[in-house]
Amino acid sequence: MIRKFACSLGLLVLTLVSGALPLLGGDITLGGTFSGDVTLTPTVTDGVYTQSFAGQGYDSNFNSNFDVSSSSTVDFSSPSSLSFSDGTFTLTLASSGGGSPVMGNPDGTGALTGSVAGTGTIGSGGAATFTVSFTITGATGQFTGLAGSMGSATVTGTLTPTGPNTQALGNGAYSGSLSPVPEPSAAILMASSLAVMAFGLGLRGSSRAS
Repeated sequence: MIRKFACSLGLLVLTLVSGALPLLGGDITLGGTFSGDVTLTPTVTDGVYTQSFAGQGYDSNFNSNFDVSSSSTVDFSSPSSLSFSDGTFTLTLASSGGGSPVMGNPDGTGALTGSVAGTGTIGSGGAATFTVSFTITGATGQFTGLAGSMGSATVTGTLTPTGPNTQALGNGAYSGSLSPVPEPSAAILMASSLAVMAFGLGLRGSSRAS
């Protein structure tokens, strides 16, 4: 009876911890400022454009400058809002000022690539607000270990036309969070330790019952 209880308890603990594993790393706070240039290329569909962006910024959490580029399909067909899809981005830390390392990696440089989508509005004077969700597909340097992580952010800025299909984005700012996935080695180690603990409890219960 005691051994059965111990094994059941061990399985329960394993189940609960397995569900909590994605939370082990803790969310990473994102926040900073940026600016850059936007190019819109018309597609065969009215109101839909291919967008490309290139710019620079500063992330306050990592205390680092960065370069960023992105592309996506933007739909302006709605009079009150816009949406963008099939987006990709690359962010590269240009320098490090000693900010918090990610995933315990002290290297101050690194790059992220990922996919992004979202919605937004553009008001009077070019004031823009976007809500985006993204998934990290590649990570190097300080960001090693973040591939597969997902996050969201609110982005604001002011768009100023500079040509028929070009705009400058100024006063850009963003805030959000990124939820890391647990490293496989850490998950396996924890599961193995709990399995050993449960087995030990079972043996102890068996010896007491005999």
